[in-house]
Amino acid sequence: MTVRKVLFCLILLSTALILDAKSFEKYMYFSNKAELLIAQERYQAAVMQYDSAFAYWEKPFAADYRNALQCAVIGDNMEKGYRYARALMLLGCDIDFFRKQARLKKFRASKAWRQLIDEYAALRQAYLERCNWQLRSKLEQLKGRDQYWRNQDPTYTIFPDSTYKEDKEIMKDLLSCLKDGYPTEWEIGVFISRDTVLESDPISILLYHNYVSDETYKEGPDLTEQLLGCVKSGQLHPEVFASLHNRSGGYRVMEGYGYDSFVYLIKGKYYTEKRSAAQINSMEQLRSEIWLDSLEEMKEKFVFQNCLNKGHFGFFQGSFLSIDDMPIPLLQQFFEEVEECK
Repeated sequence: MTVRKVLFCLILLSTALILDAKSFEKYMYFSNKAELLIAQERYQAAVMQYDSAFAYWEKPFAADYRNALQCAVIGDNMEKGYRYARALMLLGCDIDFFRKQARLKKFRASKAWRQLIDEYAALRQAYLERCNWQLRSKLEQLKGRDQYWRNQDPTYTIFPDSTYKEDKEIMKDLLSCLKDGYPTEWEIGVFISRDTVLESDPISILLYHNYVSDETYKEGPDLTEQLLGCVKSGQLHPEVFASLHNRSGGYRVMEGYGYDSFVYLIKGKYYTEKRSAAQINSMEQLRSEIWLDSLEEMKEKFVFQNCLNKGHFGFFQGSFLSIDDMPIPLLQQFFEEVEECK
């Protein structure tokens, strides 16, 4: 083989690797595998899967870095812990996010943590300079307006006309923020509550309230295709889309993605709906199209996180837990208790 042919093959190989390194589908595949391994308490193996996921996507979600950090610390791999913590700092996690987590005590006693402390000022400055503060501030203001009206009129019965009008104005302003896509954590940073909890961004909360089509509530804009495009481009986590979509009333497709009615907390116990094979197949097909795990895998992770007291890991970007109460006959007819949570 001539030198020219060797160089040509190397160029083709490097091009293939570059293209391969930008696959959101593979990112989701490996991050899903990592979460399942965590649910099986195979933390070191989970770290390997997370590393594969991060190699395939240049802008991972903070929740995945956080899970990877927990796994690395449990497995005494402080070098990997350093890398994940550093990434979280660049997304806006301040020093208290790490200092106030008891489960990171071993990490804070390591050489890797001391190195991060030395670099923290520079990492914080890099985040402050990269963050789109104008957009972040606007989104926080929209959330504040939304929360104010819900506190004033939570049932839309006291000032319905004013509340609907304000919702419409909020949504108009929000859509202007989405014209170039769904702002990611790499653009607007993470949102943290109680020092250590990664919160949903303001956009998803606003969409929960206004991305609807319901005769008994109100009709909002149908953003299904727009949001689905944001999923396909890796800007919006598929779980957030699935959760939003399942709550959007008339915009739901077939059986949806299984989030809105996946698990109920009823009378202090966890239940799932009884579903036909056709319903399950429909949901599984939709979930596979946006690279979500299977319903059984989601259930396994839910049990680990909520029933086995392993809640320091966070698997779910969206909100699917429904809290309700109902008569026993209806409960027995349409629901079955989650055996693993008894």
